[in-house]
Amino acid sequence: MKKQRGILKKIFIAAFLSAVILAASGVAAFFFVTRGATLDPSRLSPYDINHNIVLYDQNDTAVKTRHDSSYVRFEDIPDVLVRAFIAVEDKRFFRHNGIDPLRILGALKNDIASHSLKEGASTIDQQLVKNSHLNAEKSIARKLKEVKLALSLDRKYKKEEILEIYLNSLYFGNGIYGVKSAARIFFDKELSALSPSECAAIAGVVKNPSGYSPLKNPKSSLSRRNLVLSLMRAEGYLSDEQTAAAQSEILRVTDKKQEETVFSSYAEAALDEAAGILHLSVKELLTSGCKIYTYYDEEKQRLLIDSVSDGSFNLKNENGKAPDAMSILADNHDGGINAFYVNGYIDNLNDFRRQPGSVIKPILVYAPAFRARLYSPASPVNDVKKSFGGGYSPSNFKDRYEGWTTVKSAVKNSSNVVAVEVLERLGVLKAKEFADELKLALTEEDKLNIALG
Repeated sequence: MKKQRGILKKIFIAAFLSAVILAASGVAAFFFVTRGATLDPSRLSPYDINHNIVLYDQNDTAVKTRHDSSYVRFEDIPDVLVRAFIAVEDKRFFRHNGIDPLRILGALKNDIASHSLKEGASTIDQQLVKNSHLNAEKSIARKLKEVKLALSLDRKYKKEEILEIYLNSLYFGNGIYGVKSAARIFFDKELSALSPSECAAIAGVVKNPSGYSPLKNPKSSLSRRNLVLSLMRAEGYLSDEQTAAAQSEILRVTDKKQEETVFSSYAEAALDEAAGILHLSVKELLTSGCKIYTYYDEEKQRLLIDSVSDGSFNLKNENGKAPDAMSILADNHDGGINAFYVNGYIDNLNDFRRQPGSVIKPILVYAPAFRARLYSPASPVNDVKKSFGGGYSPSNFKDRYEGWTTVKSAVKNSSNVVAVEVLERLGVLKAKEFADELKLALTEEDKLNIALG
């Protein structure tokens, strides 16, 4: 027994020393990895798109966006709005010291199960220092720096001060920064006039500014708002009656076309593209002091917006949903984008750099055929499966064919067969000549397939 107790004692001492060495190694590694991470108070100041970055039009003239400075003090932020953010983003905010161990353990468990770094368990402190001091890289090193900075932030600032900075610097998509701007642009209201329902909707946007924007994606925004209200109820911020009333409230969103400036869509897309080129986040770009030169033409921008906002494009599907649309006007001579407008929810603002597809049919097929007086909108055409020169045999979408129809109907239904038939009669050479006039570059290898983009 004495010998066994001696062995157990040695095992215990060895285990204890191993734990101490492991802990010491961990601490040493933490300080080594985070040695350059220092809290910089100047980087915590909310930025203003007008003061920190300048965009220029095609004449190298600075163009202002609508977004002015709209800083608001903590005491002027409604209690219900603060509680909405705490409920959905960091429910133990007032009880932790910058990091939330319980949340970290839960996220770690899920990350191990999914073999990824999917869940970050970020507190409001961590979100603030990440957005102001770090990049969006998902790595253990960046996470450790984030933890160090969050702990430092919590030591140096009061909770109310942290919330004030955080709520004034949040990004809500569409170039909107800070809760005051969000309230004005989403609902045309001052913060003090917001209802609990509107506060919850604003708080719900931050996780996915495009996906949960009440301007761009009202259905998802409504669902997210209801989730935030439920979380507020769970934290005791709202009663059952208040929650039910807020969840049944209709969100009356500001008319986007009236509220935003002509330049807004173009500016957001330009910032998004510039950030990608420079390998920065949009937030990092906005604090960089960069000057961005574009091909923007205000007159063409207004013409583009007017053309897509006159009601002609307000088609709806069987569910009553209007299509999301992205419109551009480019100079084919130099490739510069003169005008750009988004109406609806587009996940990637620079998703227009791709093959033209069926958009090319009216431009390279029907327009030159009309000019050559070979066809008119009323000309009869036979929309059936067939082969053309060289064995080229295109198919219509889902193999749907109209049979005898008109050019107008074929254009409306985007018939591939009719487009190729018209081009064959016109001649590829004539189409290329027309393309040259439009400064569209085609090659000798382009044949009948250009009818389909």
